[in-house]
Amino acid sequence: MINRHQPDRRSERRSTSVYRPALIQTEHFSGFCMIRDISSAGVNVQAFADIAVGQKVAVEFSDSLRSEGQVIWAKNNLIGIKFHEEIDEDRILCGALQREQEHSDRPLRLDIECDACLSIEGKSIPIRVRDISQRGIKAAASSLSVGDAPVVYLPDLPPKRATVRWTQYGIAGLHFDVPLRYDDLATWAIRLNQDKVD
Repeated sequence: MINRHQPDRRSERRSTSVYRPALIQTEHFSGFCMIRDISSAGVNVQAFADIAVGQKVAVEFSDSLRSEGQVIWAKNNLIGIKFHEEIDEDRILCGALQREQEHSDRPLRLDIECDACLSIEGKSIPIRVRDISQRGIKAAASSLSVGDAPVVYLPDLPPKRATVRWTQYGIAGLHFDVPLRYDDLATWAIRLNQDKVD
């Protein structure tokens, strides 16, 4: 007898267990997730957010690797996604690994906007965050120079020491001295999106 309350995992028997970050998008949400299993038919991910069965989603493995599908089961913060078209999971994993090696300081970045501020030698500078990763932020900021070492104050996160890596046309790239924990970043991004909706 089939228990209809349990996820049907028959299509996952040839899946590969991984622990790899990705981005997940729905019509109203964009955030980080952690891939736990992948097969040619779909993925199981830790979503860090409530995503309901039946929702259409897109999973972005890297800047150039993206697949669309639908949530077919959900339990706690784990969800199963069936892709609309089968993928070559070996190519996805090898491609993602190669990109990690080639761009080791360019982790997945989430487009997200919020107000924050920097502190440099006792001076407070307001900034507008444009995107964020575990290792840093891109922000609209004035009066910054490459090599500056400010403390970054993001809403609802502990202060983070950083170094300005580049500046261009009023936009700056800041690299955190100590990366954010992935789960802390993922849940922070969800809270920020929820605050905007509320």
